[in-house]
Amino acid sequence: MADVFSILTGNFVNIESQVTDLIPKLGAVCVILAVGFIIIKIAQKMISKFFDKVKIEYTIKTFLEKAIGIIFWAVLITTILGTLGVDLTGILAGFGIMGFIIGFALKDTLSNLAAGLFILFFKPFKIGDWVEVSGVTGKVKILGIAATTFRTTNNTKVTIPNAKIWSSAIKNLTALKKLRKEFVIPVSHAYNIKEAIKVIKKLLDKDERILKEPSPDVFVSKIDRFVSYITVKPMMSIKDYWPVRNDLSLNIIEALKKAGIKMN
Repeated sequence: MADVFSILTGNFVNIESQVTDLIPKLGAVCVILAVGFIIIKIAQKMISKFFDKVKIEYTIKTFLEKAIGIIFWAVLITTILGTLGVDLTGILAGFGIMGFIIGFALKDTLSNLAAGLFILFFKPFKIGDWVEVSGVTGKVKILGIAATTFRTTNNTKVTIPNAKIWSSAIKNLTALKKLRKEFVIPVSHAYNIKEAIKVIKKLLDKDERILKEPSPDVFVSKIDRFVSYITVKPMMSIKDYWPVRNDLSLNIIEALKKAGIKMN
């Protein structure tokens, strides 16, 4: 009985000793947690103000703020565990191995994320631009971290991974605020080609949607045995591009018919 009592007493003393040692550590943890929380909040506000000042894209601003917040909290938690006397060697090694496995499994996703950051930083296009990339021509509707969504000319929603976009040639059709459209008009040699060019130029001059500066190009681009091909390349503003694209060919045909010139 005395032995049992002695064992219990010894265990109690050990527990009391451990609690006594733990109390200062818990106090330190509370202080570290409180101070760390305040520092993180202040740092996040400063970072947010900095991003607003440099006018960074909203998408990348949100992504970076969350990523930086996660890093801050990871450092704080690591500090707290170290204060409690937890051996972090095994934990960090485990996280390292897990990170390698996850990185390998998600390499395509991470590639898309990296490409998304490049797109947001270098800004080859923005939401609302008309872009031609990876065989798709459309208006940028959603510019995300992992993928970008376009609305094509036939009103189809197309989503392309950012890695594929970044590795392709990107044609921003609206970046310079003006677009040039090419039309090719075949005219028989039976008619006066110079007169046909004169009629086309007159039509373009009357069309207020066609920019006068730079002036539209109208020239014979190819001559076959029976037909000459007149290439017409007018410049127009972005808002007039699609209307001009849709109806200028018909207007040229009608103008040539009125002048007695038939297309082949």
